[in-house]
Amino acid sequence: MNCRTLISTPTNVAISDITTRLVKQASVLTRYSKYGLGNLVMLSSRIEEGDYLFDVLLSHRIDVLNRFFDPKTGWRSSLSSLILFLEDPRRVEYYLENSQIHLPTSILSLPLLKCMSKALTWLSRLNRFMRESAKKIEEVFNKYGIDEGGHYADFNATRKKCISLLKLLSSFDIGDMNAEQFALKNATMIFCTVSNTSKLKNAGSFEVLIVDEADN
Repeated sequence: MNCRTLISTPTNVAISDITTRLVKQASVLTRYSKYGLGNLVMLSSRIEEGDYLFDVLLSHRIDVLNRFFDPKTGWRSSLSSLILFLEDPRRVEYYLENSQIHLPTSILSLPLLKCMSKALTWLSRLNRFMRESAKKIEEVFNKYGIDEGGHYADFNATRKKCISLLKLLSSFDIGDMNAEQFALKNATMIFCTVSNTSKLKNAGSFEVLIVDEADN
């Protein structure tokens, strides 16, 4: 659905049922199983971590986006530090993995997602190499810089591939925003009970309103 839609029901059970059906439908429309979930937001107080709907829960999305927007440890600073030093690839892996879940398609295009997926694959290889060779990894770095030869040619090739992909991603910038406002304004579909509609003052306008009056 391309128009902004608010779906409201009287109970949490009803809104959970509707949201579950639409999340399942969204998941089968793309090879990236969770891409597009950033378009969906659900307001509920009964969803816990591990629940099928946890990824579209507003409170969880706010937590994730707050990490994205953090000026010291967020997306931009993590990507920059990884490109420059390759010190902590796990931090950037976190953002690459969660971006497809929590960023709407209006912000995260499919070509950009594909680039992120490639970067994540190469970062995983780099992490695996570093875990397996932790005791010898310092041999890769000689006092003049990176040792290009020896037994660590695979590591250097992987490192260079990671850097080239991450540099392509460095132009992607979601800025510094209020996480709740970002999540609500960029979602194309929001699910909530009638009692929770009062929390949508920062959600902007909607083109379609669907009210399910069934009391499940």
